[in-house]
Amino acid sequence: LAPQQLPQFDTLFPTTRLLPIEFPDFNAIDAIDSENVLRLSLRNKLQTKRKDGVENVVNKNGGTASASDFALAVKGGSPNPAQFPGNSEGTEVTLDAGSYAVSQETALGYYTTLSSDCGGTIAPGGSKTCTVSNVDLAPIKLALTADSANVPSGGTAGYTATLTNPNEVPVTVSYVSVWLPNGFAYQQGSTTGAVTSDPSIDQGEGLYLTWQGPGEVPGNQNKALHFAVTAPQALGNYNANASGNVAAPFTIDKSGSLAGVTVVAATQPPAGNPPPSDPPTTTPSDPPKQNQTTTTTGGAQQVPPPVFQKSVDVEPVAGDVLVRLPGTTDFVPLKDGEQVGIGAELDATNGRVGLSTVDANGTIYHADFYEGRFLIGKQLGNGVTLLQLSGSDFKSCKAAKRTLSAFDKKTPKKAKKVKRSKKVVRHLWGSGKGKFRTKGRFIAATVHGTTWLTEDRCDGSRAFVQEGVVDVRDLVKHKTIQLGAGQSYVARPH
Repeated sequence: LAPQQLPQFDTLFPTTRLLPIEFPDFNAIDAIDSENVLRLSLRNKLQTKRKDGVENVVNKNGGTASASDFALAVKGGSPNPAQFPGNSEGTEVTLDAGSYAVSQETALGYYTTLSSDCGGTIAPGGSKTCTVSNVDLAPIKLALTADSANVPSGGTAGYTATLTNPNEVPVTVSYVSVWLPNGFAYQQGSTTGAVTSDPSIDQGEGLYLTWQGPGEVPGNQNKALHFAVTAPQALGNYNANASGNVAAPFTIDKSGSLAGVTVVAATQPPAGNPPPSDPPTTTPSDPPKQNQTTTTTGGAQQVPPPVFQKSVDVEPVAGDVLVRLPGTTDFVPLKDGEQVGIGAELDATNGRVGLSTVDANGTIYHADFYEGRFLIGKQLGNGVTLLQLSGSDFKSCKAAKRTLSAFDKKTPKKAKKVKRSKKVVRHLWGSGKGKFRTKGRFIAATVHGTTWLTEDRCDGSRAFVQEGVVDVRDLVKHKTIQLGAGQSYVARPH
């Protein structure tokens, strides 16, 4: 159409009042036939606001964060801005009519809630107010106590690991581990309490026991497990240490996780009394967990054990999990535990999924993954399973091209060097202990037993460690960096 054939817009005087944008109303101050205003589409207003627009962050457990410490993002029809820091006064976002969703990057130590208007559909000319609230969380307390301060040489020592949740909201605990010095031996079948199965056992520089669970710990409650070990023959003082893993955004306080015992000489029986006879040797009715021939999931279904370099056992832990089997194109809901082949793809963007693998020696490893989508790649000869971040695209990272140059009469300025955006395109959280490696475009993270984040951004790939230790491989510079709790590393292309 020629400019004179388009409906004419009257001129408006400047005002601080928000003007309507539904046709035939308008908020441009120029006539469209003057060729210096071109409306490509009707726009809508979405205002992200925090808790009545005044108080958006509640620090009642020692937290110090403010609104600007939280990163928000909007997905939908061309949102502007698409990513921005929090603001207690609210941030105005314009976007096309249709569906949209507001999200916040996981903030460790803060529990996030979003109001109903933080997602849905917005109509032409519509207005929505999204309220995002963050309340700081008290750390989950992990305490380890010994049944007795003194243990006879070669006798039985008992320990209790207790997890206390001082918050109002529940927390998920994926595993609890206890390290004891060399000389101690776990007594099969001795675990009782919130967990009743035997732990996985690693013997190296000490005895390392790991129990899966105990799962969810409700608010203002605790869960505990008790187990027994055989003390060493050598007399002396011995310290045991506990660790564990909680789901983000929770953190864990291990200040009470050290428990000491003193191994003393065994009491000799009185003279003239024969020593007690040794108990008969018995064979446990159930073999250790890593040698089981089946894996029982939350339902009645039994899943065969994973096969080295061929298959992985997967199980939904929370939320909605989707799976795409090798050779297929569609994702289907993962309702129960099942065995999938190498090459399967899992979507845990809105859920949490548990993976179990096995190495060539028959040792089973387990970890949970959440808030992302990934492909189960090959399993290396050393037992490490490669998980490749998948889904999303990087088109939004490209610089916007000029589309209205024909109407721009100004002399173009010299282009400035565009700063690379830190926008996160995709990410994946992992939590567990074992031989797993998460891989982004420019980075690969191999875990030692930890909670870690791998994310692909417009400017590169980032690894972050919440707890434990991760070996990070920069695939561009071909170097390896070891990260501890609270540390991160960004690998960027040349």
